[in-house]
Amino acid sequence: MAFDVPAEPDPSNEPNRGGRPTDYDASYDAQAEMLCKLGATNEELGEFFGVTRQTIDNWMNRHEKFFDAIKRGRLVADMEVAQSLYKRATGFEYTTDKIIGKGDSVRVETLTLFSEPDTTAQIFWLKNRRPDRWRDKTHNEQSGPNGGPIEVTHTNLDAVLGRVAGIAARIRETSGTDGTDGQGS
Repeated sequence: MAFDVPAEPDPSNEPNRGGRPTDYDASYDAQAEMLCKLGATNEELGEFFGVTRQTIDNWMNRHEKFFDAIKRGRLVADMEVAQSLYKRATGFEYTTDKIIGKGDSVRVETLTLFSEPDTTAQIFWLKNRRPDRWRDKTHNEQSGPNGGPIEVTHTNLDAVLGRVAGIAARIRETSGTDGTDGQGS
């Protein structure tokens, strides 16, 4: 018995992948990084570059430098937010200028103030940093004696099935049916 060996595929017969050629340019890397430092999403990057979000995703998959630029920008943004949240949770000192006086006798005085810790920021921080200790949802596990498995014995199962059969019989008695579907089956 002879086997036919498939011929090399003819490139002219390959299906068209569709879509237009990409408009990606290496100069987009720095622009994407800056936009991501400002919190841009892939959707917003697409709007900026005049392409769809899917195109941004494709560029990220095909162009490593573009992907790395986006990661760097987002990392910087995330670190700044985390730092601000931490400061808000723990409290911080800051300075402000206060204008004192009227008319010709005006002077500027620099004051050092303290922002009190914010409990909402503390809760958010702890729930996200230590969910094992601070989450709202608790995990309750049922177990048998000494932490072992819950045992279901045939005696228990038989008792439950007997009760269910008794309830079903009472329902049939009160409804006046014999338990069939009314079609003689």
